[in-house]
Amino acid sequence: MPSAASLPPVASPALSRASMGVAAFSTVVEWYDFTLYLFMTTVLSRVFFGPGASSVLMTLAVFAIAYVMRPLGALVFGHVGDRLGRRKVLLASMTVMTVAMLVTALLPTRDQIGSTAGCCCCCCAVPWASRWVASTPAS
Repeated sequence: MPSAASLPPVASPALSRASMGVAAFSTVVEWYDFTLYLFMTTVLSRVFFGPGASSVLMTLAVFAIAYVMRPLGALVFGHVGDRLGRRKVLLASMTVMTVAMLVTALLPTRDQIGSTAGCCCCCCAVPWASRWVASTPAS
């Protein structure tokens, strides 16, 4: 009986060029979103959290909460994707992303609704950040 060391390695199935293209495009868009949020930190802090240095820290805290949500989104979307199929989960995650971005764009400012604007911004950032993991093709 041959030992495990003498068996030839089993080749994993190669990803298609289309899958690699989708993965690359998804990564570029994801990091563009995060970079754009960071570049706009000073504007977002004034609009949603008011003037002052603490508002910048609160805006960065929203970013940190959103970034921490990525692995949790991977757990949820990965588990559901294994059960229901990746296509359905991909479409669901894209819907969540679209709705979260639309609601974020339509949020009232701090001048309009007070400190609730910052809470609403945080509530929109959580689903916005947890969506991308489902669009990454399986290896």
